[in-house]
Amino acid sequence: MSCSRGQLKSHLFVAVLLHIWGFSKSRLTHVVMPFNTHQLNRVEANLEHWKAHNPCHTGCGLFDLVFFVAHNGTLDTWVETKLKTFIARLPSTVMACFSSVHVEHILLAGEGFKHLIATRTMFEMVIKRELSSLETAACMLYMEPDLRPVRSNWLCLLDADASCNEFIIRGSIFFGRSFDSVKKFNFMAYHVNGNAMYCVNDGRLRQLYFDHVRPYIDRTVGLNMSAYDIDFWTYLFALDNFIVARRFIHLYQRTDRIINMCYTKYHVVHTLIRHPNAVLIHGGHPYLD
Repeated sequence: MSCSRGQLKSHLFVAVLLHIWGFSKSRLTHVVMPFNTHQLNRVEANLEHWKAHNPCHTGCGLFDLVFFVAHNGTLDTWVETKLKTFIARLPSTVMACFSSVHVEHILLAGEGFKHLIATRTMFEMVIKRELSSLETAACMLYMEPDLRPVRSNWLCLLDADASCNEFIIRGSIFFGRSFDSVKKFNFMAYHVNGNAMYCVNDGRLRQLYFDHVRPYIDRTVGLNMSAYDIDFWTYLFALDNFIVARRFIHLYQRTDRIINMCYTKYHVVHTLIRHPNAVLIHGGHPYLD
């Protein structure tokens, strides 16, 4: 699925102007929203927030938007139809932020559709840029449906914070108040949540994950027993991995643009007072503000 010819011409014209003015889109290029067919209502709810908090203002560049859908066993064609309906309801000011919109599909079945396995499979495909829509991706925002925009111009502000020579992963540690979980599992406090920016054009991201993190987790925990985002923390902060980890750990970063509020009830207004630079909030249970 893509923009109309008229919209595309307009976007290309803006892109040419940005190039002339010296704004190179070598930083944040893609927004990827992974989800399964059971989460379609969450995608709809997420996109509703885009109406209140427009992703961009004129002049910061254009982005590619990718919806990545996991199906259980068979391809559910109605999902893309519903998704197109949600997108069609977005205002033109929102769609003007994107040079293209893509829907990518993956068929999973049985054990492969279970949460930990499916999310790992999808994440690995994305960071390897195996989706046709990601062939030219530089830095991407990995945005699950429960990553909620809370401030307008959020894509441009993230783009300004996305110099790919400085990091390979940049996201949020835990800022919620469910301390029982934190006390039981210390990784809950310090790992960078998977809803983050990833420099997928940097080979160090794939080297870290596929050469080191993945084999280590497979040996020690089991790939089907752990979440891909926690795996980075588990590997990097295990002292027996220090010799290798010190080559990468400075590239594993947090940003105050994304706030992880998992397992926590919160007021958006109060959260923004405590985190004035935040543009996205992940998880949790927001009260009606």
